[in-house]
Amino acid sequence: MTWLKNLLLGTSSAKSPSGASPTKLADSDYETTSSGLMYHDLQIGSGTSP
Repeated sequence: MTWLKNLLLGTSSAKSPSGASPTKLADSDYETTSSGLMYHDLQIGSGTSP
């Protein structure tokens, strides 16, 4: 079940084969709903893809 914990928490001891990692966002980059839910809309970028 360690793999599930790593998946849900975004942690892993194994390195990604491509070296890519999730983009870190500042708290100010998130929108907050009236209920307190924080979200960020992703947009198509011009960078490389795996």
